[in-house]
Amino acid sequence: MEEERYPGESTGLRLFLEQLSPAVQSELGPDSLLHHAIKRALSSHRLAHLRHARSLFNQLPRPLRQRLSAVLLARQAEGRTPDRLAPAG
Repeated sequence: MEEERYPGESTGLRLFLEQLSPAVQSELGPDSLLHHAIKRALSSHRLAHLRHARSLFNQLPRPLRQRLSAVLLARQAEGRTPDRLAPAG
């Protein structure tokens, strides 16, 4: 079993990929390699799969990464984030 490089690595990657998944599906389509890798990572919870999906995201051309990040941030601004990430109060 692989160990986390830092405390909370798998949790952070899982949250990032959960939020990124809808943006990837809408921008790249459900047949994209990145979308497949995200689905596999989220279903398996294996650290190697989580890291692989993040690596695929990081290898995208910068304009595409920026576009996906902008979609992700827009969704967060609209309040479409998982309940556990919503601000308290």
